[in-house]
Amino acid sequence: MCIRARARTLFERALELDLYNPYVCHAYGLMERKSGNTDAAKQLWERALQNNCSTAALVCSLGEVLIAARQYEDTRGLSRLLSTYDAADAPPSLALSGLRLRHDN
Repeated sequence: MCIRARARTLFERALELDLYNPYVCHAYGLMERKSGNTDAAKQLWERALQNNCSTAALVCSLGEVLIAARQYEDTRGLSRLLSTYDAADAPPSLALSGLRLRHDN
C-alpha cells in the first residue's frame, strides 16, 4: 500500500472517532490539496469550521484556496462564520485578518 493510501486510511479512521476534529480535517485536507484534490480539501476544512471547530492554520488554508480560486464571496462567508465564534476563538479570526492583509492589494 502506498504511503498516501495508508495515510487516507488512517485519516478516515481518525474521523470515525471524531468527525469534526479540526486537526485531523486540516492535516487530511493538506494532503488532499497537495494531491491536487482541492475540492476534497475544502470540504474537510469547511466540515470542521461549520461545526465550530477551527484552528488558525485551518482558516488560513481554506482562505488561501478560496482566494486562489477567486471565490471572494466564500471568503466573506468565512468571515461571517468566524464572527459567530466565541471570543475565546480569537486565533482563527486573527488568522483571517492576517490573510486579508497579505492579499489586499
